[in-house]
Amino acid sequence: MPVRVHVIDRSRNRFLSMVYRCPRSKKKVERSTGTTNRRDAERAAARWEDELNSASPSGDGSLAFGHFIDLLDERHLKGLRPKTRTDYLGALELLERYCQPATLRDVTSEMLTEFVGEMRADDRRRSEETIRSRLAAIRASINWAVDAGMLPFCPRMPRMPRRRQSAGGMHGRPLTDTEFGSIIAATPGIVGEARAHDWQRNLTGLWLSGLRLGEAISLSWDRSDVISIDLTAARPMFRIPPGTDKSGRGKLLPITPDFAAMLDETTERSGNVFTFSKLRPGRTGGDLGEYASKTITKICRAAEVLTSEHPPRYASAHDLRRSFGARWSRQVMPQVLQLLMRHESIETTMKYYVGQDVEHAISVIWDES
Repeated sequence: MPVRVHVIDRSRNRFLSMVYRCPRSKKKVERSTGTTNRRDAERAAARWEDELNSASPSGDGSLAFGHFIDLLDERHLKGLRPKTRTDYLGALELLERYCQPATLRDVTSEMLTEFVGEMRADDRRRSEETIRSRLAAIRASINWAVDAGMLPFCPRMPRMPRRRQSAGGMHGRPLTDTEFGSIIAATPGIVGEARAHDWQRNLTGLWLSGLRLGEAISLSWDRSDVISIDLTAARPMFRIPPGTDKSGRGKLLPITPDFAAMLDETTERSGNVFTFSKLRPGRTGGDLGEYASKTITKICRAAEVLTSEHPPRYASAHDLRRSFGARWSRQVMPQVLQLLMRHESIETTMKYYVGQDVEHAISVIWDES
């Protein structure tokens, strides 16, 4: 949608002004024409209008922030993975909501420091990792603006605390079979007897498949646009459609025998494999992934399954995935484990799952000696 710039006369100002309404934020952006002559002011407004609607806006950062988001989305983000695009737009819209930059050059180091403070003070209680990822998206977006000639330089980003990791590089830890049994037993007390069976099946699926929670929620028997079950070969596999993971490539990946056995017991083979979408009370509003994540943590809290004592931290959906990785790291080579975990890099597999279980290694050595 083209931007239209108009000349206005404000009696309090020495010079005539020119103004336009940002197509995204719907806010008015105004600047001086530097002249009292109406004809010269109209010419200045026409030049600014051409600049705003051209492929190469001025490099002084005077572009309206909302208009910058539109250009970034149209010329860059639409070529990225859908999740990456959503993350970038979410971070920029959050900055716009908290700090209200009128133009691109308003995004200064001071404003970004204020932005971090606002995110920490928000009732949503965002983690430092979430705040770090929001800043990274904003940094990448502004660097794109610099490369595109819209801004002379990228402002300095606030210094963030160093990442704190637990032993072995993990934020949680693998769970034992006994702990998982306690989680299954505690489920009816949190979700009720009527929904307990479906929740227990979903939890068992996470335990046996190694799927991330979002992957499990969307896992389908028959859709081609999300991760799905492929039964066309001798053994069942996960079918990953193009553009849904970090590699951006479509591929087939192995399923372990115990999860395959669970799938084999399922008679209804259409729609979603798991029933997360049917288990939310009322099924109205909110994010399904967030609801499922919080419910699983409540169940783990009821089961008293802690993954950290100081500070106290209860097990989560991702700890079920960690448990899958730890179990299979004892049985397969790292290259096979990489496929089972669907890691893009073998370094990730080596860092988090290979050689981490010292107690198991000691027991194997002494049992075999």
